[in-house]
Amino acid sequence: MSVAFETTDSGFQITDGDRTVCVPAERFEDLYFAVPTAPTHFFRLLTDDICADDTERKLLREMLDEAGLTVGLEKIMADIQAMPEPS
Repeated sequence: MSVAFETTDSGFQITDGDRTVCVPAERFEDLYFAVPTAPTHFFRLLTDDICADDTERKLLREMLDEAGLTVGLEKIMADIQAMPEPS
């Protein structure tokens, strides 16, 4: 199972197969400038500030648990770091 951070027309998505957590474009800078960081800090940023509601938080936790929490977080951070700096 793999977690990926992908660009869309309306913002960004954290995906895992058919499950998706949407990240509005205006929140991308929060993620972009936060990495690299400790996985625990990044997890808190995702769950406390990026996820819109409890449903998204639960879905994100399930996706990361299945991928392996640290592995999933490090994959998302690596995907973000590979993206161009927001303008």
